[in-house]
Amino acid sequence: MRSLMSISAHRWLYLTGGLVGAALLACRGIADPCSGTVNFQASPGTTPTFSWQPSCAVSSLIITSNPSQPGAMAAFVWGVQSTGDAPDLAPPVRFGIVPPGDQGNPNPPPLQSGASYRLSLYTHTSGGFDQLSASLILRP
Repeated sequence: MRSLMSISAHRWLYLTGGLVGAALLACRGIADPCSGTVNFQASPGTTPTFSWQPSCAVSSLIITSNPSQPGAMAAFVWGVQSTGDAPDLAPPVRFGIVPPGDQGNPNPPPLQSGASYRLSLYTHTSGGFDQLSASLILRP
């Protein structure tokens, strides 16, 4: 049988552990998952910074080529994605830099000036699938 002191100590550990965990998530800036309309922007240049409003969490940001020929296949250029089941990728995201705790391909070559790219934001759905939240055509 546990003593009253030992039960209180366990509750204290759970409480402080929960508070520390919440503080760490807040420091990382994890936002609520995106839902509804998302407005997506990219700064000018060949190594842009991406942002979106509302400032919500997505599961991935993918950049592909945007071929002008009908029927041509788009090619993967760069992307980042959250590592867990919950989206945690929040703006701003700089091209080529993988945010801490997420995964992607670091240090890609810069985007080509004058080329056309499709930028896409995805969020996880309750069914476990990724859903397109926003997209944008970019010509650096």
